[in-house]
Amino acid sequence: MKVGEVERERGARGVLSVGVREFFNEENILFDAPMQFEVRATEESSACLIDAGIVAGIPVVRRKLFETFLLRMQAS
Repeated sequence: MKVGEVERERGARGVLSVGVREFFNEENILFDAPMQFEVRATEESSACLIDAGIVAGIPVVRRKLFETFLLRMQAS
């Protein structure tokens, strides 16, 4: 997110707020999986869309995405 905040919701798993300098949809890059949740802006927001092919082959990026994925799975 560049500006603002969004919520990502996946049924009974609850809601996760994603704000400035955070990201969502890491599952797509890590596992080539489609987005499994809905995203809605809670305030005026601006986000960057980065093609998975650009970052998928960078080990340090994949590690950060995987760490975030695990933390979010544990929290839900």
